[in-house]
Amino acid sequence: MTLRCPLCLSTLSTPCQLPCVHAFCKSCILDSLRRSPHCPICKLSFGRRSVTECPALEKVVFAYRSVCKSFGVAPTVWTDESFLTQPPVEDPYEEDEGGDATMSQREEELKASEALKRGLQRKMEEEGESARLNVLLRQQERIVKCNEKTREGMEKGMEKGMEKGMEKGMEEEEEEEVVEEEEEEKEEEEEEEE
Repeated sequence: MTLRCPLCLSTLSTPCQLPCVHAFCKSCILDSLRRSPHCPICKLSFGRRSVTECPALEKVVFAYRSVCKSFGVAPTVWTDESFLTQPPVEDPYEEDEGGDATMSQREEELKASEALKRGLQRKMEEEGESARLNVLLRQQERIVKCNEKTREGMEKGMEKGMEKGMEKGMEEEEEEEVVEEEEEEKEEEEEEEE
C-alpha cells in the first residue's frame, strides 16, 4: 500500500477507499467519480456513495508526516527512486507550532514512527501468513481432487472386477453343471448296463 494518491501524486489527504480497496484523497476521488463512475485504477463501477473514509489509513499518514517532519523533509511524492533527502518544506495540512520541536515532541514522533513500523511489519506478516494459507488451501484442493479421481478409478476398477468375477463365476458354474451332467449320464449308463 502506498501513502500517495494515484490521482494527485501527493501524500493522501483525508484518505478514502472504494470497495475495491484503492485509496485516494477524498477530494480527488469525489472529483474523479463526478466525471466518471469508475475506479481510476481498476475501472470497476462505483458511485460517490461507495467512497468511505479510512481512519486507520489516516493514522498511518499522520505517523508518516510525523516521521518526515522529525527528519526535516516534506511528506510529498515518495517513489522507490526517491530518498528522504528533500529540503524541508511546509506541509499544508500541518498547523504552525510556532517554534522548534521540544525533546518530548521528538519522543512522540519517534513513538509514532515505531508504531508505524510495527504496524507495517504486522501487516506484512499477516499478508505472508495469508499467502501461505492460500498455498496450503490450493494444495489441499489438489489432494482432494486427486483422492476423488483415485476413488472414481477404484470404483470403476471394482465394477469391472466384479463383472469379470461374476462372468468367471458363471463360467465355472456352467462347467460344474456340465461335469455334473456328464457324471450323471455316466452313472445312468452304468446303471443301465448292470
